[in-house]
Amino acid sequence: MAPTSIEGALAKVELGIKVQGPFDWRDHALELLEVGVADLRKLVLAP
Repeated sequence: MAPTSIEGALAKVELGIKVQGPFDWRDHALELLEVGVADLRKLVLAP
């Protein structure tokens, strides 16, 4: 899914952190964080 807003990308990162919690990383939480960060990069660094 293409990023549409900085807020949406941040929501993915925040949700990933909440799903993860303080313990061992879960694959789906890590994926949410990676996608959220990638979306932020695309939005912030877009020409």
